[in-house]
Amino acid sequence: MLILAFDTTQECGGAGIFRDSQCLASAPHSGLPDYSVTLFQEVQSVLEKAQVQFGDIELYACVSGPGSFTGIRVGIAAAQGWGSTFRRPMRGVSLLEAMVEEAHPETSLAAAIMDALRGEFYCALFRRTQAGDGSSSGVFQPVSDGLALKPEELVRFLQSNASEGLTCVAREQDSAACALRQSLPSSYGWQNVNGYLVPAITRVAIRAYEEKRPPSMNELYAYYIRRPDAEIASKA
Repeated sequence: MLILAFDTTQECGGAGIFRDSQCLASAPHSGLPDYSVTLFQEVQSVLEKAQVQFGDIELYACVSGPGSFTGIRVGIAAAQGWGSTFRRPMRGVSLLEAMVEEAHPETSLAAAIMDALRGEFYCALFRRTQAGDGSSSGVFQPVSDGLALKPEELVRFLQSNASEGLTCVAREQDSAACALRQSLPSSYGWQNVNGYLVPAITRVAIRAYEEKRPPSMNELYAYYIRRPDAEIASKA
């Protein structure tokens, strides 16, 4: 399967072309996250490098959030536009799930954490699934929806869910999230992952497609977790 995957939600996003999970071409993003312009340049770049055309793509995968409000909308609109035009399936992937997929921790539980600004952090909890023979697999599934929490709320949330062994996952470029490690119990595992998560996004999208899972509420819907300022102001 030929996949075009892209992340427009953060400064370390970008695009890639994959044949199954093998990367054929990549374009990590650098600089300001002005994806309303750069996404299409990056996608054109990877198409040319991989020597494929839009019509060859069999699955479009984008990040549905959380992250930049404008970036989320740009990515979802692009996936919907290309998928509809070429009659191909589309998958939205949570950036938090992609972080855990990339980290591949050894513990039963993983908590993906990222800076949400305003003195808050986005957090989602994931549990390792069981393989068909009853053993633990390397696949993590979300336990609940993501949350936007103050630091003290985040500590309490993790403490209430850490009985099975927990690893916290943060992007290495996210200095605010990485700094939280100092305030958490030393018994928690901790892994930093690179912010360019397009390969992990691709793996999550392929797995969901092959399992024929029905789209979740977040599939190709904006996964803001916290309402954007424009929506809050319009309802004030």
